[in-house]
Amino acid sequence: MRKLEALFILASLFFLSSCGVFNSNDSETYKADQQIKKMERHSKESLAFFVAGHVYGSPGQNPDGLYSVFRSFLKKQTGIVEAWDFGFLTGDIVVDGKQQEQWEMVERDLNRHFGKPAFFVAGNHDVNVGVESRQTFEKRYGKTYYSFQLGDAVFIVLDANLENWNIKGAQLDLVDRALAGLKTKDQPVFVFTHQVIWWKDDKPFNSIKPNNFSHWLGSTNFFDDLLPRFKAVSNPIYIFSGDVGAESDKKSEFSYIELENLHLFTSGMGGRVRDNVLSVKYTRGEKVQIDLISLSNEPHSLGNLKPMPVKQSF
Repeated sequence: MRKLEALFILASLFFLSSCGVFNSNDSETYKADQQIKKMERHSKESLAFFVAGHVYGSPGQNPDGLYSVFRSFLKKQTGIVEAWDFGFLTGDIVVDGKQQEQWEMVERDLNRHFGKPAFFVAGNHDVNVGVESRQTFEKRYGKTYYSFQLGDAVFIVLDANLENWNIKGAQLDLVDRALAGLKTKDQPVFVFTHQVIWWKDDKPFNSIKPNNFSHWLGSTNFFDDLLPRFKAVSNPIYIFSGDVGAESDKKSEFSYIELENLHLFTSGMGGRVRDNVLSVKYTRGEKVQIDLISLSNEPHSLGNLKPMPVKQSF
């Protein structure tokens, strides 16, 4: 009888774990340094990953982990999802970063429907809802800015919440170190931030409609400090922002601007009309491929990403 009871308890624990209920160590597995260690075991010759912005979804809805449309996509589009080796959630991952249970629900969904490394990029909902929200984020996931390399591809995660959409001080030093480590001109550099740090009130930049301008002071140091650094190395630079897509009436759920060797992308979800993610593929020695993937319709129904014309020179 006791053996039967023991077996029943073990079976129950296994069931709870598989359902995402028994997940006390999930936050440890999503710490950035742990994710990087996992990726170090990955093939360095080819990489495929997703970039998903504003994954808490529609404003005003009760938090329930990943946005339901994104969650459904992960469950149904197995061919696309299985090809991804890892992913980046580019901010506004939860509604209120102070609430531990909201993070736990996101981790639950990632475990159930993706099961591979995912990097959390800090958004204003994640770290700017009082001091406690930043403390919660850093305790669960580690530093909010860092860099790492996989094969010859360089990855830089930034936190534009710290300086009102600006990248300054230690983060600029981080960028300098990452760029100084480049060995060849062919190495791609992937940069991730939540805020659209290249937004300015000039065409075509002002055609991008960020979800909000919280903590924006009227301009950023992108064009004065970051752009010259990136142009100086001449490597292909891909920068991703996730603070778009929450409202369908803005019609700005994605964008692509090309400035010489820089490729600037926005992508997000929540509006339920043009919800999307970006799918990035890179094989050493070949050109980076970036596809716009619709979440709610046929995956390629939104068409190809085409750079908006830029008349100014920078």
